[in-house]
Amino acid sequence: MNSNPVFNLKPSRIEPMMCGALYLFAVLAIVILAWNQGWPWFAALVGVALLTWQARRQFLNRIRIQALRVVTEGVELCYTQNTEQVSETIVGVAGAIIWSRVVFVHWQSMSGKAQACAVWCDMLGEDDFRRLKVWLNTQGIKKEPTVR
Repeated sequence: MNSNPVFNLKPSRIEPMMCGALYLFAVLAIVILAWNQGWPWFAALVGVALLTWQARRQFLNRIRIQALRVVTEGVELCYTQNTEQVSETIVGVAGAIIWSRVVFVHWQSMSGKAQACAVWCDMLGEDDFRRLKVWLNTQGIKKEPTVR
């Protein structure tokens, strides 16, 4: 196995479907609660409007990770945020939640802001996705991340 893996990611087809399904579920939950609890309809509309505003804000500010390269100093992430291309080297990934079909990675950016992204199984080939999960389990997660 290569000691310095490179993971070039392609856009996910699963992510927009999952986000849409979750927001649809939340809208239905608000409407059902409003109906069962006897809330005024304007309260349900306010809830749906706030949820829609949050979904739009989340969609516009999301990180679209394009590449993850392991270098000698740490991990180099290449991603797009707010249509701005960003590349930064992180010494140690702050953490990762590893599931069978998705990996959630979080770190602290150079500005000190917490960043996170999801790597879905269709963003990489099957073997590369398995290698990413193994690498994160064995070498990628550090207790005290620093950004250079």
